[in-house]
Amino acid sequence: MTFVIAISFSATTAYLVFYPIDLQVKERLEALNLSAIYLMVYSITFVFVMIQLQKTPLFYTIVVSLCVFLVACIVLVYLKNKTGRSVAVWGTLSLLVLIESYDFFGNSGPRQKEVFHYNILLELSFFVISVLFYLFQIPERCCINRKCPSLYFNSYIIMVFFYVNFIYEIQNCMVYLIKLEEGSLSEKDQS
Repeated sequence: MTFVIAISFSATTAYLVFYPIDLQVKERLEALNLSAIYLMVYSITFVFVMIQLQKTPLFYTIVVSLCVFLVACIVLVYLKNKTGRSVAVWGTLSLLVLIESYDFFGNSGPRQKEVFHYNILLELSFFVISVLFYLFQIPERCCINRKCPSLYFNSYIIMVFFYVNFIYEIQNCMVYLIKLEEGSLSEKDQS
């Protein structure tokens, strides 16, 4: 999982560094970046399913659905169609909400909810707020004549900070979840 996260961050870095070259390079790097993000999201979800939902009756259905959705999303990204990319985003979000809801309401015990779900929901709320800051460009609108917020504290930097923090917390929560499943998680490990 760490390797896939590194691939995704590397693709994002390459996109941010080289997209100004020309429009064709920008389109190719954007497709590569989105594909790497989808690969990371589906890899993290696959690891989660392997840890949490292995003993459930829908396990194989969920694994096959993840594989099909991953391939479909990558194909839709490379079609360079805005509608296809929107379908890929909303399809991925819908699948993630279904899997998370199935685990939260039907499979997880109180300790699993404490170790994984509540932490992820808290971090997700911070990330969603940062996305709203990005969409509405809140710091830029509040400090129009100031250079410092426009350069160093703009909405995109805020969103990227919370995005990296969210991915870091997902990885930590997965480690705690693995330790919980094998019975080696102590209170000292979690603090």
